[in-house]
Amino acid sequence: DNSHLSIVHASQVIDMGEHPAQAIRKKKDASIVVATQLVKDGACDAVVAPGSTGAAVTAALLGLGRIKGIERPCIATPIPSKKGITVLLNSGANANSKPKHLVEGAIMGSHYAKYILGVDKPTVGLLNIGEEASKGNELAQATYPLLEKLKTISFYGNVEGRDIPKGTVDVVVCDGFVGNGI
Repeated sequence: DNSHLSIVHASQVIDMGEHPAQAIRKKKDASIVVATQLVKDGACDAVVAPGSTGAAVTAALLGLGRIKGIERPCIATPIPSKKGITVLLNSGANANSKPKHLVEGAIMGSHYAKYILGVDKPTVGLLNIGEEASKGNELAQATYPLLEKLKTISFYGNVEGRDIPKGTVDVVVCDGFVGNGI
């Protein structure tokens, strides 16, 4: 039954090679802009964006705004695992993250797992090259103690890529450059 579906025409398209912010501002009738406005107006609940990731993230930022206290958006990708779903954040919205952005991703991912996936007390892992706290690049090493101190999430510690399909944790957080490659 698709009687609840409707099609809303959009006369413009943002091409993959276009600069996202410039295109969003210039092409007010692009499909991603129109779809984001429909969410803002309450006419729909979500947007699926198979086109330019940059345009989708920019349309959401400019059209819907940020969550209070969140500086940078994340792309959350639910990945099937042996235990259900593992949510990966960030899957490409920001390639150059700071530790505070990974902390924001951990918080948003924990909320996603709890309120969207129904996980009672989601566990959060930091993607790294080993499970030891001392492992990883500067970003991972600086982020680990921040996540460890955070009382609003259940921080598991470092996880490796192989832990995602195992379902070792409910949420895996990393920067968008790494997450986009998974």
